Parts: sequence; C-alpha cells; structure tokens
Amino acid sequence: MKRILLCFLLVGLSSCLMLDLKTRDDSSEFSAISFNMKWPDGVTAQDSVHIAMNAVSEPVRYMYDTDSKGNVYMDKVDTVVALYGNYVFLACTCDEESVSLDGPSAFLSSASVSLRDFSAKVHTIENETLSDLRPEGVMDFNSNTPFLAQPKVLCYDLQKFQVSDTDENSYSFNLHSLVQNITVNVKIKAEDGVTLTDVVGEITGLPSSVSLFTGAVSQTDLGRVIFRMIPSQGAEYNASFSSLGLFPSESSTLYSGPGILRLRVSAYWNGVTKNLYPAINLRELILSSGMMAPVQNGEGYKIALDRVVLDIPATLVVGKGYFAAGDGSEGVDAWFDSEKTIDVEV
Repeated sequence: MKRILLCFLLVGLSSCLMLDLKTRDDSSEFSAISFNMKWPDGVTAQDSVHIAMNAVSEPVRYMYDTDSKGNVYMDKVDTVVALYGNYVFLACTCDEESVSLDGPSAFLSSASVSLRDFSAKVHTIENETLSDLRPEGVMDFNSNTPFLAQPKVLCYDLQKFQVSDTDENSYSFNLHSLVQNITVNVKIKAEDGVTLTDVVGEITGLPSSVSLFTGAVSQTDLGRVIFRMIPSQGAEYNASFSSLGLFPSESSTLYSGPGILRLRVSAYWNGVTKNLYPAINLRELILSSGMMAPVQNGEGYKIALDRVVLDIPATLVVGKGYFAAGDGSEGVDAWFDSEKTIDVEV
C-alpha cells in the first residue's frame, strides 16, 4: 500500500494529511488471478482442468491445473499470478480412460508448442478385447480401420482476457463439450420361422482426434465403433454410442468406407445358425441431421449437435431363403449375390 504525504503551509502553520491512493502494491507488474468453471449440462465434472495462458504480444506463458471448480492445485506452483497484459486462455479437460490430451504437458517447456497445437485423441481398442462382440470366425469388412473407445468427457473453452492492476482478476470458463451422443434405430424382421439371436453393429467414419483450439475434427484419421444392438418394440433394434462426430460416405451408392453401418445379424433356422452382414449407407441421414457443421474459418468440421438420432426407415427382412445349407458362406453369398441383396440405401 502506498501513501502520499501532503503538507500545507498556511500562515506559518503546517498541517499534514495522509491519503490512500491505492489499496494494493502498485510497484508490482503482476496480479493474482483466479478461475471458475461452468460445466455443460449432463457432463460429469472432472477433477483436473488444464488452463494455458499465452500473452497476445509478448513471449509470456502460464499453465495452471485446477479442480472442477477452478481452484488451482498448488503442488506444482508457488503462486497463482500473471504479468499485466492481454492473453488468450485455453481451458481443456477429458476423462483419461478414453481420451488423451496433447499440448498441456509441453506448453511451458517447448516454445514451439502453441495453443493451436493443443489437441485430443480418442484411444483405440485392441481387437482381442472385443471377443464378446467379435467372436472368432466373424467377417471383418474394415480390417484396416481401428476400433475407437467411446469418449465420456472432452471439454474446452477458448477466451481472451486482460490481466490488469485491479483487485478483480477472476476469469470464468463456459466449458463446451466436444462429445456427440448418437443413437441408431434399425428395423429387422424375422420371417419363415427364423429366430434372430444377436445383432451387432459397427459404424465407420468416426474422427479419432480434434483440435482444442478450433474444435475441428480430423477427416484423415478416422476410426470405427462397435456396439450390440438391443431389441425394443416390434422389429426395432437400437444402440447408442459417443464419438467426436461422424462423417458421411462420399456417395450414397458406397457400402464401404466412412458413414456405413455394417450389421452382423446372427439368425437361426432349422438347426442352422448363420451370421448375416447387411450394410446400410447413412449418408443422407447424416447430412439431413445437421450433426456436423463447418468451423468458422472454413478449415474442417465440428459437431453441431450434442445428441443425434439416426432412424433408418428401411426394414431388413430375414427369411429362410438366406440359409444356404452346407456352402460355408455364412450368408455372405446370399446377401451379395442374390436378388434379395440386403445392402440398403436410405
């Protein structure tokens, strides 16, 4: 606290008055700072949030780790301060079981790492751990595409704030979720005494990484997700999963590549069990849902909706004609070579 002594000389008499000009030490060029977090509805608050600060016109950087409320963990820092100036702030967090962050650990140690380099990547799943969904002997139409974990939490917020010589340098972050929850509904009807014993689906075209600076997902690093479809009312089967988005196929006539729902329908008839493999192109459903949108600078896409329902209008009919006894085809020939092809365009 600084004080200035004003003295007045009036007719040989002196008087002095002490005036407070500041309520804090203005000789410092640093200010104490604090943070608070606002989480999206329905998102589980994480115990670790990274806050990176980059000065706009100076080579000045800070990195603080906070709890879910914005309280800084003091085991890695002595004080929570920043030099006066204008900063770009990036807050980011994830559930570490399914997602890894790239950038926070190297931000202070490497000048070559900028906020634009911050990204997140969804973990891949080894095929060997999916034996319940992919038992031995089933066909794999996308063997070169990795299976991805389903991200639970991935949030970020990018802000511009000023650190000044005031008493209030508290900064609020409205965290935005980068996770999209997708529900798939499909109708599968069994006829001619056929019994459906299991339905497993996988969808290709899921981004595995995303920029934490722009929210844009990568179209060059795609994966797939696998899930068991649960029977509901009538002939309906549905499943829900989470991802960083979903890209459509380049054409509605394709049945491999991104934006394809590939089912494994296990069916039983007359003592014979078959695995049948219908493919459904989701291009029109993806585009009409508005689930993805271009980022503002036009470089890539980001999720536009937190929740999406892909309701497939076509009904897949499984009859005894799909059981080719003794040919060992597991129904593949029946699907692709017969007039009753089950590749469906919607």
